Amino acid sequence: MFDHTKRCVLQHIMNRYFLTLRRPPGYETGILPWVEGKRGSRVQALVDAMTLDEKISYISGVDGFCIRPIERLGIPPVWMGDATSGVRGVAAPVTIFPSAIAMAASWNRRCVRESAAMLAEECRAVGISILLAPGVNIARIPVCGRNFEYLGEDPFLAGRMACAYVQGVQSKGVGVTVKHFACNNSEFDRHKTNSIVDERTLRELYLPAFEATIMEGATGVMTAYNQVDGTYASAHAHLVQDILRGEWSFQGIVVSDWNSLYETEGPLRHGVDIEMPKARWFTKKALEDLVASDPSYEALLDAKILRILSVCETLGVFDRPVVDPQARIGTMEHHHGAYAMSSESIVLLKNENILPFEGVKLKNLVVLGRLASGEPIGGGGSSFIKQGHP
Repeated sequence: MFDHTKRCVLQHIMNRYFLTLRRPPGYETGILPWVEGKRGSRVQALVDAMTLDEKISYISGVDGFCIRPIERLGIPPVWMGDATSGVRGVAAPVTIFPSAIAMAASWNRRCVRESAAMLAEECRAVGISILLAPGVNIARIPVCGRNFEYLGEDPFLAGRMACAYVQGVQSKGVGVTVKHFACNNSEFDRHKTNSIVDERTLRELYLPAFEATIMEGATGVMTAYNQVDGTYASAHAHLVQDILRGEWSFQGIVVSDWNSLYETEGPLRHGVDIEMPKARWFTKKALEDLVASDPSYEALLDAKILRILSVCETLGVFDRPVVDPQARIGTMEHHHGAYAMSSESIVLLKNENILPFEGVKLKNLVVLGRLASGEPIGGGGSSFIKQGHP
């Protein structure tokens, strides 16, 4: 079990700037009137109180996975974390849940919802408030290295399973970033890939799962690396402004995939609210120059920050410690939940007179690949989870 001492150490590491917004600097003297203000009003008050430097710094990440704190205003750090099958990159005995494709194979929304809620509780136990999941890219290319992270080739099923996942995660006060928006169906050379797709195919195949999660109340979306019809997804006015924010009335945050911006002005005007993992294009100099040339750019910054803070308020980030000392991680209950989800995910294949091998003239049987010598715990990359328990 993750004992109290380890939890306290983790609290210090994850929340090194200050422990809680319940009593931020200035609270006792009453100079921070937004601390216990009405929902919405305190968020606007925070935006109004920010300097231009603070606004610029707030729309890009820090320390790899964090929305930076502003201690002067009592704004806490907001930590993000990978990914769909468990909490990644933390020194804790996390639970490994089945991959997304296995969850989709279950057709069991209740089980997916319960597993996602357990995963979210483990996020809270290590101070993560935004989960970089679920992935809803459609499995169109068999050799895509992250197909296991997605929910299959059917847009309707992917949407239903993703909605259950979103419900479970957000029920515990953890946000989601539905990814990768959009048409990110291959891992190879994603920084240069151009997905050419007509509007009907876009609407019928690639967007329905995203739309379903937005209608379900998903708090965030992550843009993709690739181009869509010649424009990078992180600066795609039609996808982000016309469809996501316009037609679907999405009021949440749009986060860039890591190092997926390729310019400053396009993403600032048409794309993301937060550049991750750090400011490569949303730099202090670049944004100061834009604001100096056209003051309307500061209004763009204000709108982005208002969305970020509104999501934080909705999740309860302002009213709790960064690390929840009551949240459980790696418990037997969670392991039983993961086992139940795995059991629901089993798919029975049809035996077309191949098995058993008895009576078959078979001289040799060769099993090839890395999985020939060991059981796969999970996929690689940003969703790889270290096993916490045997």
